[in-house]
Amino acid sequence: MRRVTLILLSAVTSYITYGQSPWVKDQGKGYAQISYNVISGYNFNYSNEGDPIPLPRTVTDNSIQLYGEYGLGSDWQVGVSLPYKMLSTGEMSTDFSGQSLIDEGNFNALGNIELSIKRNIINQGYLLSAQLKTELPTGSLDSETGLRSGLDALSIIPSLSIGKGWDKAYGFVSVGSAIRTNDYSGDVRVSGELGTQPIKKLWIVLVLDVVSSFENATPEISENQIQGGLYLNNQEYFAYGLKFAYEIKNGWGLNLAGYGASSGNVVARAPSVNIGVYYEW
Repeated sequence: MRRVTLILLSAVTSYITYGQSPWVKDQGKGYAQISYNVISGYNFNYSNEGDPIPLPRTVTDNSIQLYGEYGLGSDWQVGVSLPYKMLSTGEMSTDFSGQSLIDEGNFNALGNIELSIKRNIINQGYLLSAQLKTELPTGSLDSETGLRSGLDALSIIPSLSIGKGWDKAYGFVSVGSAIRTNDYSGDVRVSGELGTQPIKKLWIVLVLDVVSSFENATPEISENQIQGGLYLNNQEYFAYGLKFAYEIKNGWGLNLAGYGASSGNVVARAPSVNIGVYYEW
């Protein structure tokens, strides 16, 4: 199990989230990671209406994230994710035809803290697990730049995941749904990974992540935040990625990942890159 679980390393991006796999840590075992994610300066958000949404200023969305998992025994596991966002707006975009209400500047703040608990239900050649994740409304808004560090809502996200591991490969699929407060829409989400180990200690992983909004609520969002383009309502995406994980020695390892999207709604129309260091015991 350890050979498979060491590569279940999700990068923190606008699209990909942690801990969706069905694998659960044994009692007293754990996993910790610090990662840095970069979405370089972009001028457009995706729109489900077809044409991209131009932003008045170039936006850069970078993050430092601490992530941990710990096995409680009896097939239970808890997890926590602590994101710190480093955001900025830059020069005016020539593609924006309206009046800019936001200023050029930087905004660094805590993002949405995530807490999760997972329970393995079936482990009979394949694994089936249930998870309940909570995203706390710990983000904040800088009205001058329009930048927001996290969704202004409490999110409750139950999910089921099913997967199987082999000697040098693994795969899983997760299905879940988000319910949110503060008049933010919920969503349905499907994610999956397929990983292989071509050489000793190196894993290569294909990632797919899809989120579709229910469009069932309309929160009050300021025009400044709309122009900043971050953590808006009805976010959707069809995203994909490629991850590499390499175990160095004694539980220490490195991972590198890149992600993009073929479509979406009010999310960055730009790729992201993540690099992380992890320790597993």
